[in-house]
Amino acid sequence: AEGTDAVSIILERCREVGLEAVTSMRVNDLHFSDRAVLCPQVQPEFWLDHPEYDVGPGAIPGWHSAGAFNFEHAAVREYKQALLQEMMARFRPDAHEMDLMRFPVYFPAATARACCPIMTDFIRKCRDIVRNTEPAAGRTRQFGVRLPASVERCKAIGFDPQTWVEEGLVDFITISAFFYDVPALPVEQFRRDIGSPDIPIYANLDHGVAEPRGGWGHFRAAAANRWRERPDGLYFFNFFYNSSDGVNAFAPTLSQDRKPLTQHGVSRALLCELANPACLRNRNKIYNAGTSNSGYGADVTFDLPIG
Repeated sequence: AEGTDAVSIILERCREVGLEAVTSMRVNDLHFSDRAVLCPQVQPEFWLDHPEYDVGPGAIPGWHSAGAFNFEHAAVREYKQALLQEMMARFRPDAHEMDLMRFPVYFPAATARACCPIMTDFIRKCRDIVRNTEPAAGRTRQFGVRLPASVERCKAIGFDPQTWVEEGLVDFITISAFFYDVPALPVEQFRRDIGSPDIPIYANLDHGVAEPRGGWGHFRAAAANRWRERPDGLYFFNFFYNSSDGVNAFAPTLSQDRKPLTQHGVSRALLCELANPACLRNRNKIYNAGTSNSGYGADVTFDLPIG
């Protein structure tokens, strides 16, 4: 109503300072998909009007998973493609990501693996939308996906990244745990399994490792573990919990005059540190053993024990 368009403002600022401007679409967000709670301000009319398109009780167990859109329905896929078309026409980013980890529920658990061809066709059509909707003059818009960190886990959910790479449907991939982080992500194994040594693969850090109570030590340790797997870069999800100097921005003992100085996101100094493996050497680190959260079956296992 006030004419404010936060996405466009951010994209314009990125270009002013010479950064690529990349949009991301949460393909099946479940934050407001509990039908016992009516909240039409954040629940799309299409979802409210079509309970028959829910995955339902056959969904893999998880928070709100029964209310996820079932991508077996062509109408669901067409609805998501229309949203993507609108995004590309309105914002015209330099690249776009389909965030398939937010949330990794697309089909009934019993049929998800058999639905891989359905999702491949969906990704193929999404790529065409991203590539062909008013790209910047003289540029080809890049198209990527965020996925579980295991090809086998991908297929169990309904994704076939090997085929996507073979067909040239994706230009970059980010591999990730779901919401709560694991100590390490198997980037090199994933690269071998998809059979392409050249496609850029980025390693995700999530807020489960980067909680403020660990200060900068948690960030450093998580980033160092990622870099050991030789990704093409790091990807930060929900990366806004810390302060400019490592102080817990949400500590109950934090003085009132200190709060405005801390609750503004992680500092540029820390980002520069995490982006350069050489800067992480001989720095204090706090290593995280991970979590036992199942993450809708999307998370890879790891070697450290859970206490």
